Amino acid sequence: MWLPIVAAALAGCATHHPAAGHPSQAAGPGPPASAAPTVGVCRVRTVDPAPARIAVTRVKVGFWHGEDSIQNVIALADGSFIVVAQTPGTSGYDNGPGQDHVYQVSASGRVLAQRHDWEGDMMGSPVDLSYFFSAGPGARPMWRDPAGVSHPVSGASPGIYFRDTVGRFWWYVRSAHQGPSGLWVSNGPADGGRPVAIGQDQVGAAVAGCDGTVWALAVSGDIWRIGDDGRTARVVTTLPAGGAGPAPQWDGAITALSDGSIWILAANVDQSSSGPRLVHVGPSGVIGAADAATAADASVMAEGPDGALWLSSTRGGLLRLSGRGEVQAYPAPATQNLALDAAGRLWFACAPDLCLVTTH
Repeated sequence: MWLPIVAAALAGCATHHPAAGHPSQAAGPGPPASAAPTVGVCRVRTVDPAPARIAVTRVKVGFWHGEDSIQNVIALADGSFIVVAQTPGTSGYDNGPGQDHVYQVSASGRVLAQRHDWEGDMMGSPVDLSYFFSAGPGARPMWRDPAGVSHPVSGASPGIYFRDTVGRFWWYVRSAHQGPSGLWVSNGPADGGRPVAIGQDQVGAAVAGCDGTVWALAVSGDIWRIGDDGRTARVVTTLPAGGAGPAPQWDGAITALSDGSIWILAANVDQSSSGPRLVHVGPSGVIGAADAATAADASVMAEGPDGALWLSSTRGGLLRLSGRGEVQAYPAPATQNLALDAAGRLWFACAPDLCLVTTH
């Protein structure tokens, strides 16, 4: 069931380059020269007809330490992946049982490099081969640049870090005791950054858009959109409170689409709200929302090569949500960490392997 709220088509966003004085070109360490300060490209999104069936191909990864669980997978711009895999056993360090190992893996499963890093809220970059990671519980976050060199990151710690399509660094924290609440931005890893004015809200999730903007879901339910100047912020819409009891606290995940819109998979922390959980939002407001059954069954999501939204089902398999809201389920191994590679193919972690989805 599809719940249309606003009948509006999203046009593609124009590509442009920041003018002199743009915040992304401010003085400071900044991103490496290889990351050109070009605002990303949005496009008109078309959704192909639903495939009759899918095929899933397992790609065996040549892990070095007998890992049996993939914790995270990030598709990089060169077609390879950063994969976090865990050895069997309880939590530990120094390559012991339960240790997380970070690998760079080709699409054929060949290990290209191993990163001896402990993973924590690791996120990739939309502009190059860099990514963020934590060197251990309570440790300062690090940024690994495209050359493989690690740099300590200034700012709130521990936080969840990402880069926008302009190359700026962003971060947020999920609870007040972890550091300054809200959303922060900086021009480079050693720049202490500045807060972005989104009221007094803490942030439950945030993501870089395709056009240099950033979207954030505040725990109040406000959905913020920060302009490509890195400063101008406005509330696009607010998730309805619904239900009874205290004010709801919203958390969740956001996926940015190629047309400049986003999907939010919202989780209500205190469970006091009966509002929609899987919501499609554009710059002008809410476009639609999936029915409650689909939202309850979804865990992670990504835009597929066909323009549809693909979701991992909590009951196993994959869900496909079309542009009109039709939902189709496909059998697949237990999935997590959906990722779209540089060639436009859909992958997911199917521990201890990677799985490639092809449609028929």
